[in-house]
Amino acid sequence: MEQQQEDGFDACCGCLCCEKNFGPCLGKGGLAGWKRFEHRFWQHEMYEFNFYVYPKHLLLMYAVMFVTLTALGVVVIVGETQVVTTDRVRYDNIEQCDVGGVFTEVKNCTVTLTLDEPVTSPTVFYYGLRFFFQGVRTYKTSFSVQQLRGEFPAPDGYEDMCDPRITSGPTPPPEPFATQEPDILLPCGVLPWSVFNDTLALFKDSELTDPVSVSQTGLTRDYEVDDLYLPGPSDGGYTTAVNDFITSVNFISWMRTSTF
Repeated sequence: MEQQQEDGFDACCGCLCCEKNFGPCLGKGGLAGWKRFEHRFWQHEMYEFNFYVYPKHLLLMYAVMFVTLTALGVVVIVGETQVVTTDRVRYDNIEQCDVGGVFTEVKNCTVTLTLDEPVTSPTVFYYGLRFFFQGVRTYKTSFSVQQLRGEFPAPDGYEDMCDPRITSGPTPPPEPFATQEPDILLPCGVLPWSVFNDTLALFKDSELTDPVSVSQTGLTRDYEVDDLYLPGPSDGGYTTAVNDFITSVNFISWMRTSTF
């Protein structure tokens, strides 16, 4: 790039100062050259660049997008055709399954699921609760992080986060819950207290003699197992049942709240 002469001053060639013209820019007329550059910059008089797209470039871009999206669509469609679903089955309206409001009562009932075609592993089996919304602020925040981490002694006032379910009331709590001094529920809070504790098992026959092997591997995240849900010491009220409950896959999955 060449140095330009304008109005008797040394002006830089479009940039602040080229290395070649470093001396003249800061020498005689250097300040005027900088002012002229600043004026051009603010008045949008700098060099402009125009990006031109030719038809062959557009056609090539569209061809790449078409091939990529077509391959992705084929993968999605093939994967969707391999998914086998069953009708949703409700069982809380079956008398043999309803325990009412008795927390400790246990009932066994059988629900039939019919598959019209054979399925191969891995197959996902899940449950859902209707009209049970966990997005309410006072619900999803009602638990103690210190308790679930097994911290003992916990900081003062840790139980305040469990409001309104801080104690179990006049009666001792059922297993797997326990109490900490002074009569604080372990674990406390509405969210842990309302845990879904139905036990679901799959069988291949209606006589319940041929069970289906079910794995819970991969349902939890590493940071949950390593940092959030840890067993506590026995002198802090953490019984074996409490520790097994807090570190179980079912409980960790329940504590991962959902708004729908």
